Amino acid sequence: MNLPECFMQQRDAFLQELRLRSLSTQTILTWLHGLDTFLVWLAQSGLSDIRRVTRGQIRDYQHWLGCQVYAASTVHIKIFALRRFLKMLTEVGILTENPSEVLTPPKLGIRLPRTIFTRKQARRILALPCLQKKKGLRDKAILEMFYSTGMRCAELAQAAMDDVDLDLGLVRVRCAKGARERFVPVGARACAALRRYLSEARNFWCQNGMGRQALWLGAIRPHRPITKQTVAVMVKGYICSARIEVASRTHVWRHTCATHLVAAGASIVHVQRLLGHRSLVTTQQYTHVASVELKAMHTQHHPRAVVSNTAASAAGITEPR
Repeated sequence: MNLPECFMQQRDAFLQELRLRSLSTQTILTWLHGLDTFLVWLAQSGLSDIRRVTRGQIRDYQHWLGCQVYAASTVHIKIFALRRFLKMLTEVGILTENPSEVLTPPKLGIRLPRTIFTRKQARRILALPCLQKKKGLRDKAILEMFYSTGMRCAELAQAAMDDVDLDLGLVRVRCAKGARERFVPVGARACAALRRYLSEARNFWCQNGMGRQALWLGAIRPHRPITKQTVAVMVKGYICSARIEVASRTHVWRHTCATHLVAAGASIVHVQRLLGHRSLVTTQQYTHVASVELKAMHTQHHPRAVVSNTAASAAGITEPR
């Protein structure tokens, strides 16, 4: 995307404002990309002075967005980025009035997780790492941590030794989305797997005295801290080995952890705090998923959930027309 030079000063100012809000790098890039779409469109429309932008042009831009092959969520982000940008220009006096008032972002429904693991599938994956090997001990601890905490891949991969308190069963998430630090409980099995990894694998890998603070180290010398890409590839490998036909992404563990908690009766507010969601609405998607899962389980296993035609006739039950 070739950005017009005439708008670079205002774009740089917007970038500085986003950085001051302690947003994650990925969020900043997403918002900038959303703004860039507008700036390129504006330049192609023949405008080179941002002070001359009108409400009519803002309406035309939103109409143009609606004619593109963007998903509603993408349009939503681009419009919010533009609104924040125009508001900033108004606050610093570059614009005399804010023309973004005419923008109406599309309403977004709750996006339900496409896939989660069943409890049986989760157990199958967790049983795959070879505990006779140091790498297997590490992988087992990582998988158990994913399932127990619902941490994002980047959060888990960047965890440090000082972030974990096994006596209390807590892990501090410092590199959280939106810079919102939180403490997450770690279950007994995840703690046990982590203790064994630390004593039988990581301590051995750290004998070179380099004193790394990273919690997760590579299995190959010189045992550098692993990246989130390494974690993602490892998780994908175990899901494929288990022959489970779901999206082989680390985020499936996050969805699975939340859904299983809600299905077991956990408070939605507590799950929100566990996952680090800013809004409770984001967490409420798991209530629906858990209900669907519960209904499917009930239909499959309850002896009176499904009535055969013969039994229905004998009982005088007729199908609704």
